[in-house]
Amino acid sequence: MFEKIQLRSGAHQIDAQCNISTVIGKTMRNISSFYLSKHCSSQFCQLNKGTTREVPFVSPDISVLMDSGMAQLDISMENGLFLPLSLCLRPLPKESECPVEFKTGASTSGKMFCAGTVTHSYSIGEIAWIDTDL
Repeated sequence: MFEKIQLRSGAHQIDAQCNISTVIGKTMRNISSFYLSKHCSSQFCQLNKGTTREVPFVSPDISVLMDSGMAQLDISMENGLFLPLSLCLRPLPKESECPVEFKTGASTSGKMFCAGTVTHSYSIGEIAWIDTDL
């Protein structure tokens, strides 16, 4: 996992300085910890079909753990993923086909943006890596 350097004496020196990101990245390349998905409520938006990305680990919300302990780890992890509803604001691919209620005012560039609501969700992979460097 770590690069080794052979010393004149024949011994090997290994620099094993790392953090959790390094360990996960080098040992668990094919296994994602979390999958974050987002989906727009507007059928006229490119994000309406949704998109998912892999996240190697999550940092829990420390305040939840300090108040409630490990019994609330799931809530602490969800807070750490920060999954709020938000206004989409993606450029509309076919602005003329989009009804007024699904688009918002023109920017300085003159383009219209999606006014749909983006929802976020997550799923846990085979192994849930949680950053506990609290």
